[in-house]
Amino acid sequence: MPPPTSGLVLADDATGALECGSLLATLGLAATVTLSPHPVTPTNGVLVVDTNTRHADPLAAHALIQSWAAHAPLYKKTDSTLRGNIAAELLALPAPVLYLPAYPAVGRTVENGILSVHGTPVHLTEFAADPRQPVTSSNLLHLLPQAQLLTHPHQLTDPLPPLAIADAITDDDLAAWAHALAQLPTIPTLAGPAGFLPHWARLFPFPAQTPAPRPKLNNWLVLCGSLHPHSRHQAALSESPVLATPRERADPATAATELAAQARDYIAQHHPDAVLIMGGDTARALWQALGISELTPLPELLPGVAACQSPQSPLTFVTKAGGFGPPTLVQQVKELFA
Repeated sequence: MPPPTSGLVLADDATGALECGSLLATLGLAATVTLSPHPVTPTNGVLVVDTNTRHADPLAAHALIQSWAAHAPLYKKTDSTLRGNIAAELLALPAPVLYLPAYPAVGRTVENGILSVHGTPVHLTEFAADPRQPVTSSNLLHLLPQAQLLTHPHQLTDPLPPLAIADAITDDDLAAWAHALAQLPTIPTLAGPAGFLPHWARLFPFPAQTPAPRPKLNNWLVLCGSLHPHSRHQAALSESPVLATPRERADPATAATELAAQARDYIAQHHPDAVLIMGGDTARALWQALGISELTPLPELLPGVAACQSPQSPLTFVTKAGGFGPPTLVQQVKELFA
């Protein structure tokens, strides 16, 4: 069988999809991000799909992932703080599946099956108060009781269990899992946040591509749809114009759509060079409002902070999820494009 020339990454929201695309671009791989929900067969390089299933009905999310999952190699990108339809989506993947939930570069670690954020079990952090999907347990076996917990790479033996969860505390731990996977006769379906994605990509001979150069940008719009205190503080310290959702809002989906409409009008009137977007729902809503369905990722800016351009727009977009980054993140990002 010839080696694969294409791969597929499925992310459940827009910021996650672009984060994956940027990591692939950082590796010098050909990557495209699509917002289309209709399954297609990737032909060359890695296709990253925003399936938009973070807040979907679990049965609908399961069915949509299953409709894509015939392609291999496949990486299922999950939220690093256990939000979304993780169980429903992982159970839709072709077995065996190895789930690596750690992302040490942004403080997410897994020890004995417990996911912590900067050392605190995730259900004891602010993610327990997520307005749409509060996290109620840090124990991954509560989320996936049918899974087998693997605490060390030497436990990766052929055949693998249908679903396994891997501990990892450091980046070296993730590298050790990747080394063990490379020794197997067949690579299983892999899943996790973006931290393991570069290791997955290196397991296959995907085609290379020179990424577009980072543009020089002067005029920014900051779009804050996240209610997370980190993002709110980052936006407040920005010296650029800021549009944000109200702190008190009845319906998050409606709020994202309304904020995107405000941003579309602002862009039409003021013609900024770039938009920094905080929150996956807000990113997707803005791209829909602008008629954008395809994105070309640029190499990663900072851990968890991604940038892209689109053949359908002159703008450059930078995205981040809500729960991480220093207070001066907006200024750091702008300096990278100065």
